[in-house]
Amino acid sequence: MNRLLRMPGLLIGLGLGGFLDGIVLHQVLQWHHMVSAVRSPDTLPGLRINTLGDGLFHVVTWLFVLSGIAMLSTRVTRDRGRAWRSATLWAVLDQVAAAAKGLAAPDDRPLPLRRVLPSVTAVVPSGRVSLSVTDAAARCLVRPRHLRQVLINLLTNAERHAPSGTAIRLTGRTRWNRLHRTVADQGAPTTGLTRALRRTTPPADDNGLGLWLVRHLVAAQGGTLRARALVPYGLAMELNLPRRIR
Repeated sequence: MNRLLRMPGLLIGLGLGGFLDGIVLHQVLQWHHMVSAVRSPDTLPGLRINTLGDGLFHVVTWLFVLSGIAMLSTRVTRDRGRAWRSATLWAVLDQVAAAAKGLAAPDDRPLPLRRVLPSVTAVVPSGRVSLSVTDAAARCLVRPRHLRQVLINLLTNAERHAPSGTAIRLTGRTRWNRLHRTVADQGAPTTGLTRALRRTTPPADDNGLGLWLVRHLVAAQGGTLRARALVPYGLAMELNLPRRIR
């Protein structure tokens, strides 16, 4: 029995140890990062590379834990192939692979929208975001780095300002030569949001800075961003971009 449990225990131990290192030393204490020895995290590009490295490290350690649990299940049950045939297991692995592809893609290479969305929706707690994207919109080529930054900002703002636990909807569709994306929640337009959307200069502090940057990223792509009140209640941030990449 001990020999049967040795490999599952090793995988689970390595995975949990990696989680402890990544969460405590990389994120909480920030003593080091995955590639900080060769790329300093003191600059914005360096921080992005180190954050990507930390994220991929967490993906690997999570796969260790998942593999160890699946292997443990096969060692203690009679049907040794049951865990590896689980539809849930492979569905989760497919989602992880899609998110990793979206995160690791080169910044200057256009990607289909469907490749970018998994890494975007991962920033919001599981189950809170509902995704509705047409097939035509999912196939549209986008600039992954810019679009990811825009959508993550809109989703995190929705999570922060909408009533706790309420649903957030991310939709995508095409119309004529435009790609329309909407982030909708059960919040409401505010004077602060209106000022942020009309501001012509960056704010003096962090309040509204993210939205100001998003507006410039959208404008650089020939797009528009606006807020619209929903009936009977709710807020929709509507992003409109040309289908043809600049």
